Amino acid sequence: ASSLNWRFTVVFVLASLVKTIISIIINEIEYKRYEERTGINRKLSYVNRVIYQPEYGELLRNNGGYRGLLNGYYSYNIKEICLLVKKYHSKLYLLWLLNAVIETLCFRLGPWVICIISLSEGTMTMGQVTVIMNAINFLPNICISLFGSIVDIRKQSLFIENLRYVLEYKVVRTRKQQKRQPKDVPNILEVANASFSYAEASKLVLRN
Repeated sequence: ASSLNWRFTVVFVLASLVKTIISIIINEIEYKRYEERTGINRKLSYVNRVIYQPEYGELLRNNGGYRGLLNGYYSYNIKEICLLVKKYHSKLYLLWLLNAVIETLCFRLGPWVICIISLSEGTMTMGQVTVIMNAINFLPNICISLFGSIVDIRKQSLFIENLRYVLEYKVVRTRKQQKRQPKDVPNILEVANASFSYAEASKLVLRN
């Protein structure tokens, strides 16, 4: 029984490692899909804002050409999303299925089958099976939690790298641009004779 326990442990650790690798690959694919879809979602959001904002409603009703342009723009981006679905979802579904099969065989169904066979062959007693099955109920969750943390860290690192690129970006100017750059420009922005009020308010919030 002790040797069988060690075999279960090795199988759980190896299965968790394989699941971790598959999950990292899934995160990479999902991140690429996210990057490609972000721009499309922003374009669709722009069309929605224009259509549903009341100040543009009358313009769209009276201008068929502009309305047709927005409809065409919206339909084009919907087709782009459909292409993204075809591009990524088949790979993702296969990886999700493989992950589920590994978890079912190695963590759920497999140990029960091994214990039942060992019990029927007389190589294990009912007490040994009970001890092993109690351990099996906890060990997979520990392995999944441990390796799952690695997957989560890797997933967050993809977005952190993107943020670091933006924060550490340095503008490279050509010699002509450097010559055009004015010297000794004060870091002060001065506004004079400016007034401001909200769209539905009659009273000025800021006057001169």
